[in-house]
Amino acid sequence: AVEAAGGRLQGRPVPRQTTYEPGRSLTVRYDAVVAGPDGRTATEMLVAESRRRLPEGALVLDDGTHRIAVWRAIADPRLPGLAAAVDPEHLRQLFADLGAPVQGDITPRLRAYRPGRRAVVEVTAPDRRLFLKVIRPANAEALHRRHQLLAATSPVPRSHGWSPELGIVVLQALRGQTVRQALVNRRPLPSAGALVSLLDGLADPGELAGEVRPWGTDRFAALIAGVAPELADRVADVAGRIAEHEARAAEEPILPVHGDF
Repeated sequence: AVEAAGGRLQGRPVPRQTTYEPGRSLTVRYDAVVAGPDGRTATEMLVAESRRRLPEGALVLDDGTHRIAVWRAIADPRLPGLAAAVDPEHLRQLFADLGAPVQGDITPRLRAYRPGRRAVVEVTAPDRRLFLKVIRPANAEALHRRHQLLAATSPVPRSHGWSPELGIVVLQALRGQTVRQALVNRRPLPSAGALVSLLDGLADPGELAGEVRPWGTDRFAALIAGVAPELADRVADVAGRIAEHEARAAEEPILPVHGDF
């Protein structure tokens, strides 16, 4: 794939992230050192994906048995706004279009990336610090509206606007550290009661959220059995024991939650 684009791999690509759903899809993100036609090298973030329906716009490798889509992260075919979100001149135009022009240098930094799903870019300028959430364009307006609704009652970043064409939502940068950072740095943690009270204080997003069905134990069991076949029988036994409780839980009222809980 790299050679087809005019480059040359230096050494072996290093896999950094894998998303696997048995019988459905396999997506792997790599770091790779690539030499361009001019001989200069750079570390590229590359993605390879196998699934029944491959994204349009990616390079597809086909040997008659396997079909693999390959793309550079910033050219993610499902996230058309990612290339713009890491380009200072595109960002300058985006902020101007939102009625908040920037004076001085703009520095973007990719902070998180899940291939085909979402990315987060931190943007700093002399007069501001923001986070851009890059998602599929069809979902951008709903995400903007959820942030506006939740920010009124909860410690949720406000949205300063969105780009419907690019799928970029411009979010406020909040002060403080994440719970993960506190754990790693051995800082004092909020009490369990304080965390639960955040959930109790969430506004009901109503029609903005819809109903999300989480993975059931059967899907988790299939995933674990796929990567560790020696555990398949034990996992199936555990899943069977949980199924009764899971069925009762499905009858509970649907409430607003934060997925990372």
